[in-house]
Amino acid sequence: STVYVAGATALHRPMVMKSVDAGATWNTIFDTACSGNIEQGWAGCGGAIETEWFWMETVLGFRVSDVDPNKIVIGDYSFVHATTDGGQCWKALYVKPDELNDKGSAIPYGLFYQTNGLENTSVWHLSFVSDSVFFAAYTDLTGAVTKDAGQSWRVNLPGNDYNTTYHTLIHPLTGVLYAAVSTKHDIYQTT
Repeated sequence: STVYVAGATALHRPMVMKSVDAGATWNTIFDTACSGNIEQGWAGCGGAIETEWFWMETVLGFRVSDVDPNKIVIGDYSFVHATTDGGQCWKALYVKPDELNDKGSAIPYGLFYQTNGLENTSVWHLSFVSDSVFFAAYTDLTGAVTKDAGQSWRVNLPGNDYNTTYHTLIHPLTGVLYAAVSTKHDIYQTT
């Protein structure tokens, strides 16, 4: 009698609902209102890169375990989350578990995270500013910087309000990083 449904709210946020009485009544179990029951990475409530939940928009991938209906994985336009307790608590899967931010609170600004490769977007260019500082030009995230030779990254840096950074160059004399940016993403593809 346990049934799940997923999609988007009227506010264009990912949504998962659950019924334990074969659909007679429903409860929202993916609480995006300041991430009430979601341990977030760098995106969500008060998103560290200003990617509030509306950026993820809707659940596109949805899977309930065949052997345990309390285990669910969802994917949206950008991220992957999972629960092992039937939706009481969700965890972001795109950062390491010890770097998750507390549920029910805004994400602190300016943190660096160790990636696991689940950034669902394009990387156009990589500039090596020094032996330990690199800049990655991204679609959607605008860009990312590392200060520890790629061990951890901070995305969507202040000062770049464009959707995409396509290429960067470092001035050989001043060390200033110049970027080719656009409000249009994936110009070499669909748009």
